[in-house]
Amino acid sequence: DITIDPHGTGDINLTAGADVNIPADIGLTFGDDGEKIEGDGTDLTIASSAKINLTATSDIHIPNDVGIVFGGDSEKIEGDGTDLTISANNLTVDAAADITLDAAGNNLTFKSGGTSILDISNSSSDAVITASVQDKDIVFKGDDNGSAITALTLDMSEAGAATFNSTVTSGAGLVIADAGNIGSAS
Repeated sequence: DITIDPHGTGDINLTAGADVNIPADIGLTFGDDGEKIEGDGTDLTIASSAKINLTATSDIHIPNDVGIVFGGDSEKIEGDGTDLTISANNLTVDAAADITLDAAGNNLTFKSGGTSILDISNSSSDAVITASVQDKDIVFKGDDNGSAITALTLDMSEAGAATFNSTVTSGAGLVIADAGNIGSAS
């Protein structure tokens, strides 16, 4: 062992004109709890018995096509310089306040297995909701006193025909187009 003791009052300054090389599988250990930085010639491991705190006055940069993996390879965040991909079995976004989605491209797309199912877009400040799959409906569902109900179905294979599960109430009147039909059992 080599012990360097500047009497506990000053720094130890290392001045070198090239790299300081530590052999593979030999690490730097901090304190008595085993915080350690060690390389094996391929991977670098930072071990800590508690938190690892990064303190920086600017950004932390990760190269393109290099991601941050959590646990196994099933949870990953990676960017390619243009797009950011978050991969996970399930993804939960949990905010103590609001969640704001701000898309300068004016479109939010919901996909299933790579197929676009629903688009919410901005068209001249109009909010446009589009069922993306041909002849598939937009269905509004809810819970009525513990029972699952379908409140409204917009049938896209019938030019958007609306089917309400119950009554339709209008506070300002009801307009029926010319040649419209009203049916009544009574």
